[in-house]
Amino acid sequence: MRLVGDAIVRLSERIPANYGGYHFEVLDSDAVNAISGPGGFVLITRGAVNACRSEDELAAVLAHELAHVTNQHGEKVIRASKAQQARFQGLVRAAGTASELSEQAWGDKLVELFSGTVGELSRTASEHNSGSTYEFAADTESTYLLVDVVYDHTAMLTQLQTLSAKHDGHAHAPTHASPQMRAQHLAPTVQRYGAFRGSDRVKQARIDR
Repeated sequence: MRLVGDAIVRLSERIPANYGGYHFEVLDSDAVNAISGPGGFVLITRGAVNACRSEDELAAVLAHELAHVTNQHGEKVIRASKAQQARFQGLVRAAGTASELSEQAWGDKLVELFSGTVGELSRTASEHNSGSTYEFAADTESTYLLVDVVYDHTAMLTQLQTLSAKHDGHAHAPTHASPQMRAQHLAPTVQRYGAFRGSDRVKQARIDR
């Protein structure tokens, strides 16, 4: 899994350099899930790895999460949330009376802002509640990444269609698109590349890269 993720990062010019690099880990869980967060962290459950029917499908899952990271979708969701705005406004108000606050009280305000932000980032990632727009964007970008590193560019679409047929996959919030909606949105992008031909020449090109 780490080799696949590392290959995508190293070989695609679409992924920017990240301070500290990118990190891929498998979580010891049978649930089918993958999450990502700031700092280049991509976590995928053992269940999700086992659910992938090929290396290409695993690459698609990792590429999707990398797209969330590189486009800072999680951070954008948090900045737009009412809860985060309220926390920040509270900090601004506290700053206005900083002279009246003790060092301990000011520190407590900063910890409150940081803890709330981290907690909301974690919930957004684990519940896949980044919103339909960002999910569509991550699906599209994952397809571009797969093309870029010579993986099957249809893999993300195929997974979404499978999830849709099984009525399975991540539980999604009202703002989160279903696998069927995501597949319908992604299909035109995938179709532009035509069918993937996994010939020995293509596989050798992947190895050479």
